[in-house]
Amino acid sequence: MNDCQPPPDIIKQLFQRLSRGSNLILSENGPGGDRELYRSLQESQYVQACRDYFQKIGLRLVEGDNCFYFVPDEEISITQEEKLRRIVEQVTLLNFLTQHIEGFGEGVVFSAIDLASRCQNDPRSAKVFQQNACKGETVFERVESLLGKLSGRGFLEDQQSDRREFRVLSAVHYLMDFADRIVIRNEEEGTES
Repeated sequence: MNDCQPPPDIIKQLFQRLSRGSNLILSENGPGGDRELYRSLQESQYVQACRDYFQKIGLRLVEGDNCFYFVPDEEISITQEEKLRRIVEQVTLLNFLTQHIEGFGEGVVFSAIDLASRCQNDPRSAKVFQQNACKGETVFERVESLLGKLSGRGFLEDQQSDRREFRVLSAVHYLMDFADRIVIRNEEEGTES
């Protein structure tokens, strides 16, 4: 990309969208203007130009499974314990969602009411609610808090219905890919599982 030329509008839009707020994943079926921005990027000749531009400012534009997100060139320094804590939280959250939402994956629509009723007598739910700092006195309020956070992160779309339905967005592939990359070695046998 020529340094004398101003960056295309899509670069400005991408930076604003992916560098601010809690939802830092642009997905193909995301809320609001996400769909248009995602498709504009996919259908244009700007993908590589955007990657080159962001590389110059220390960000890598990563294309996941129907989503885009930034990764800093230099990883933020955190302790191994903090990394492990975050990994455990993500895997626990993904396990919770797949256990309590039938067919959990991109495009699935589910009800917060149904999810709350499934969580009612499940002790694992309390751990997930605690890890994600869910607020509320009742299980339904804590489920609503969790789903609000997942919507804010771009994994779910609130359908704004009376039934409190949510749709799983393509950004969930980020969580699934993350879990798939985990390799656990069995030290006794020296094998991976």
